[in-house]
Amino acid sequence: SDVGASLDEEDVSTLSQYITANKGKDTLFIMDGYDEFPEKLQEKSLVADIINGKTLPQSSFIITSRPRASAPLHDKIDRRIEVSGFGKKEIQQFIGEYYGESSSSAATLIERLNSTMPR
Repeated sequence: SDVGASLDEEDVSTLSQYITANKGKDTLFIMDGYDEFPEKLQEKSLVADIINGKTLPQSSFIITSRPRASAPLHDKIDRRIEVSGFGKKEIQQFIGEYYGESSSSAATLIERLNSTMPR
């Protein structure tokens, strides 16, 4: 859920002051879809300053992005995790485990997926 939706202006101000006073210590920013951010936002903005450690240097962040678009970040991050998609075999295994190997729902879904997936 969106925590910000339940905070009023005073709460946001207090939270912002706390984060700033502690230079981001114990703060985790999650930036989803970094590759979809406008180029200007990636290069010169509060977001860029946080990632580059100029602002809130003790904060942590998780960034999701397509691999190619995240290449400029590689020298700025401590750890990189790449999630690759499922292959046909893994999809069938997952569906079988989710629905149960003997489930007709699993068999129907696998059959439909097989008819639409490239060979």
